[in-house]
Amino acid sequence: MEFERLTDKNFPEVIQLWEDSVRFSHDFLKEEDISLMKPLLINTFLQSLNLVGLYTDRLIGFYGTRSSKLEMLYVLPDFIGKGYGKALLQHARDFEKIDAVEVNEQNISALEFYKHQGFRIVKKVEQDHWGLGYPLVHMVFD
Repeated sequence: MEFERLTDKNFPEVIQLWEDSVRFSHDFLKEEDISLMKPLLINTFLQSLNLVGLYTDRLIGFYGTRSSKLEMLYVLPDFIGKGYGKALLQHARDFEKIDAVEVNEQNISALEFYKHQGFRIVKKVEQDHWGLGYPLVHMVFD
């Protein structure tokens, strides 16, 4: 298991991992929502983040941070529930000093994951960053 800084040359595999993970874990999203998010992710959002990937023989997960906030953390579906998400989160806490995250309210497994890792909900907003009607919960690390 190895952590590596990611750059724009890694974007194709990052986007594929993001899409695979989102389709597995975000069953509340509509296909048109994913189609809307994908180009924005590629052309704007990823470039604004500090990205770190987790590799075994290939990229199996990654996180993106801005300041002290975890903006995204995704793991390939076959690797979910095997400690890789926790390893990514711990790396982000240790090296990026993150202490906050936002999670889709409908993504119950992610909410429970962050709660189990010591985060607590501090507020809720009714729309996500894409302007869609998917409520987000803001969580901080205690």
